[in-house]
Amino acid sequence: MLKMEMLIHFAEYPDSIATIVENYVSIIDNTQELSSDDKRAIYIGLSIAKASSQYWNSEIDLHE
Repeated sequence: MLKMEMLIHFAEYPDSIATIVENYVSIIDNTQELSSDDKRAIYIGLSIAKASSQYWNSEIDLHE
């Protein structure tokens, strides 16, 4: 049930996910512990996470 609650929350409030992603991007930008390739791979994953909530919000009715 928790997964569904999280899906509903983040689909209804995509700005929450955007804020989380932006915070991670800022941290990743400033670290020297990751290579450029590692950072690029992480950014790709984060961009998918950010767009995912927008997709699910438009594709399913969470209030059924």
